[in-house]
Amino acid sequence: MDRDDDGEIEQIAYTYKGGTEIQSLDPETGKLTFTVTHSGEHNGRQEDQSESWEADFGGRWTIYELRSPPIINKDIKRLQNAINKALTMLGRSCFEA
Repeated sequence: MDRDDDGEIEQIAYTYKGGTEIQSLDPETGKLTFTVTHSGEHNGRQEDQSESWEADFGGRWTIYELRSPPIINKDIKRLQNAINKALTMLGRSCFEA
């Protein structure tokens, strides 16, 4: 995500195997412009194909960024490790008795 000085998103770009997608929002019309580039081999040589189109999502992006505190913190990791150890020792105690 590219942001301006105010922290507003200017464009979103992500890549996947063989391609890239860039989304940019026109603030005046509220339309998203999608630019997709595909990389691949055609007739024995490397080629990049690109296409663009616009879509009206009411001024909204198709991808969101969420921020929250971590769900798994140090206390939860410590508790899980204690459970794992207790279960491991339980199995050993049964076989040694």
